Amino acid sequence: MRILTHLTVFLAVMCLGWQLPAGSAEAEEKDRYKVEISRDKPVAWWRFNSPESPFASHGAAQLPARATKSVELGIAGPRPRFYPLFDDTNLSVGLSGSDRLVISDPGENSPLDFTNGDAITLEAWVQLKQISGEQNIYLIGKGRTNNPGQKPANQNWALRLTGRQGTARVSFLFRNADNRQGNRNDFHRWIASVGFRPDNAWHHVAVTYVFGKPDSLRGYLDGEPIAGNWDLGGKTTKPPVVDNDEVWIGSTLGGSPGATLSGRIDEVAIYRTALVSRRLATHFQCTRPDTHLAEIPDAKVPGNAILVETQTWSLGARAGCIVLDLVWRGAAQVDIRIGEFAYGGMFLRMPYRPENGGRILNSEGADQPGAEGQRARWVGVEMPIPGRERAAAPQCWIAIMDHPSNPEHPTPWRADGQLGVGPCRALAGDWEIPAGATAIFRHRLLVACGALDREGIEREWEAFST
Repeated sequence: MRILTHLTVFLAVMCLGWQLPAGSAEAEEKDRYKVEISRDKPVAWWRFNSPESPFASHGAAQLPARATKSVELGIAGPRPRFYPLFDDTNLSVGLSGSDRLVISDPGENSPLDFTNGDAITLEAWVQLKQISGEQNIYLIGKGRTNNPGQKPANQNWALRLTGRQGTARVSFLFRNADNRQGNRNDFHRWIASVGFRPDNAWHHVAVTYVFGKPDSLRGYLDGEPIAGNWDLGGKTTKPPVVDNDEVWIGSTLGGSPGATLSGRIDEVAIYRTALVSRRLATHFQCTRPDTHLAEIPDAKVPGNAILVETQTWSLGARAGCIVLDLVWRGAAQVDIRIGEFAYGGMFLRMPYRPENGGRILNSEGADQPGAEGQRARWVGVEMPIPGRERAAAPQCWIAIMDHPSNPEHPTPWRADGQLGVGPCRALAGDWEIPAGATAIFRHRLLVACGALDREGIEREWEAFST
């Protein structure tokens, strides 16, 4: 067993010239997702904000999507409690079994046809209920429908999720124009090295590609680029098979249950450009404490590793307040005991000056020194910030919240004489992470200017805790 004295995530904050989100006409637009997507000019874009089918395309081409009878219509999609780009009435569709939405191809050289030299971006929001090992779930694809009169395996392009190691991996698939019967190597598949686990969260997935340039493939999960590899036929410069088969959302192969999404889908879009990463990053915002379970490929873990640490940070905003979420994970590679210690975990240090003063307040009503070592749901720090002397509110405050799922919640806190604060699991005594287990800590930080707002912190903690 390895013994560690303490683990610390140190957060130093210098609030000089701090700028809070400013109001504007665009910021007040309830449906900010529409604003972002419209900037990128999709050729086809299906939103499911109607309780009836067919669904119009909001892209450049008029390409309605028709739902099969069993598709669940008018159900909640990503909404602003956790996904602030959307409005509070946003809808999606639910799929299972052999459900799908169907888009007819207008004919030769249609906006849905892609061949060598053409750039493509495919994206969707998905809430996945389940996926099994090596299962391939279709989010959107052209061809391979098993429709009468169409050649088998005629996959022009597809955005899919592939099940591996309990996670859903972003995947891109096409079949080259040779399309030899029974030859699996005429398929070319790219699969991401990391993924997300099925749960109640919504995830944004996307791929970009220029046909004929195999090194151009880029995958994205929740706004972030992800690595991956080509398999089956591997990389190729061959063009894809192109015909007039339909585009299906949510299924393929005649509605095979094994290829059908079990869950909800929303905001499916096709672009005839390869969107750059900074644009795709604007398509995803999330204030959930756990946006996705980060994975590290086995090849990246050294053979002598003791603990594999990952930190998932996400940034959001409320009216007059910045919200910063952290999910910290420590995956033990051997049995680990972390010894009792006066420090460890997240720690906040603001620019304290004795002559300027400041204060600490926790959820139990204690200040410094009473907050030192006390268990609390949250602790806030307020103080004047150098450089803001002429501001209407020269002081700023930061509150750190301890999620109810954290070990030892409510956690004991450090609260030192210079108003440095942090939740400290090690104050409660020795603790262990067995080999193969993962310790998870979730915290939320609120940052604002003015006097510390206890009632506002309590409201935010209630939202965070549930």
